Amino acid sequence: MMWFEPTPFVLGGSGHAYLRVQGLHAGYGAFQVLRGIHLEARPGVTVILGPNGAGKTTLLKALAGLLPRDGDVRLDGVALPTETHAIVKAGMALVAEGRQLFPQMTVTENLELGAWLVNKG
Repeated sequence: MMWFEPTPFVLGGSGHAYLRVQGLHAGYGAFQVLRGIHLEARPGVTVILGPNGAGKTTLLKALAGLLPRDGDVRLDGVALPTETHAIVKAGMALVAEGRQLFPQMTVTENLELGAWLVNKG
């Protein structure tokens, strides 16, 4: 039996996430794609634009723990772990476009499933 209480998801108690990245390096094996990236994503909408091959997906995968990374990454001032399950517990997840979601579920249901490990207390 599973119990679910529909409560709004609140990250870190404030509902606003602040991501700060300094000196991020990531890539695929010996092929470095990102070299020394600095980025701040403050509460609100952040857009990452660039042509194909610019490193947008590599950046998101590195932040989500799907690729190895070096550098300082902080979410709400706290160092973001490198393991995917710990990153999700910290309150951050990568929601892929179309291919890696459960198509029979709504967008909200997919997000709630991805946030299952996040501390709700």
